[in-house]
Amino acid sequence: MGIKKINDYVLSEHAQDRLLERFKTTKSNWNAWLSNFNKNAELKRIEKHRGQEAEIWHSGEVGMVIEPATKNIVTVYHIYGKDFPESLKVDLRNTALRLQDKAEMAFKERTKALANQLAYRDVEANETEQVISQMVQAKTEYNTYCDGLFALANSGKMEK
Repeated sequence: MGIKKINDYVLSEHAQDRLLERFKTTKSNWNAWLSNFNKNAELKRIEKHRGQEAEIWHSGEVGMVIEPATKNIVTVYHIYGKDFPESLKVDLRNTALRLQDKAEMAFKERTKALANQLAYRDVEANETEQVISQMVQAKTEYNTYCDGLFALANSGKMEK
């Protein structure tokens, strides 16, 4: 049961990107993620991929394509990701857009308050740096949140 010697396999750049994008798994956690996948992994089928024999494995709701001859992990994906009903996709997109609007309003309010601190107070240089740092942090958090919403809104369009 499971992929023999899974730790001998190398993740393709594509698989690395998909692990991060789809499963929020960073390089430091790859081995643990692969070991966990492999506990219940079942071979589903064998097919040709780029002229090589490729094996399709499933473990729970996760799929993996490997090339045994080259010990290469081609990609990882959610098995049921494409099976969302269209009505759910529309609802997810609409909800994500509403949340993005709220996040944008909150971001504008937060940065407005910080800008007012700079404009209407006699602030020291170190305080100015601190306020600017808070504004940069707010923008980073807003971007990260919106990126997640975008991924959620487009989850029905996932490709392997």
